[in-house]
Amino acid sequence: KDAHSSEFEIPDFSFQACLLMLDFLYARGAFEGYRDPTSFLQTSADKLSHVPTCTIIEVLQLGIYVNCPELCRFQEHWLETLVDTANCVELLAVADDVGCVPCLHRECLDHIVENYAEVSKITNGFEGLDTHLVAKIASRACELFTKVMGLLRHLLLRLLPKLFADRHTEKRFRK
Repeated sequence: KDAHSSEFEIPDFSFQACLLMLDFLYARGAFEGYRDPTSFLQTSADKLSHVPTCTIIEVLQLGIYVNCPELCRFQEHWLETLVDTANCVELLAVADDVGCVPCLHRECLDHIVENYAEVSKITNGFEGLDTHLVAKIASRACELFTKVMGLLRHLLLRLLPKLFADRHTEKRFRK
């Protein structure tokens, strides 16, 4: 609509999502005292604990609809704190769908890789998940595996000289 209009239409979003958006924009209600996402989520978790994850997702989508990056960033940070085995695959799909910053993607991918057996069981082997997201899960698992192998290689390179030195010393004392 016209920028000078006194009306703003928000189709297909729940009243609760719209109300949360307005509370966020005007730093009132549950968002009173809001300055930055990380500290606010740490200090105000009790004020926000009653909001269902599906509503947070809806507010994120609403933030995209009304082009409010600050609201989107807050919702992404909020969702990052809620990633668990039951919702990590859904949140990964949401993050991919709305084009979230890499933080929510990485949080979901790491949770999936670290809890692979349990997540795979809950999701029926990732049934219904887009193939490019399955590829991202595999890619993240490979990245983490490569990192672990590098750390092990570094550790071995530091320990092997000590092990051989101790072994050589041990042989001398046996003689």
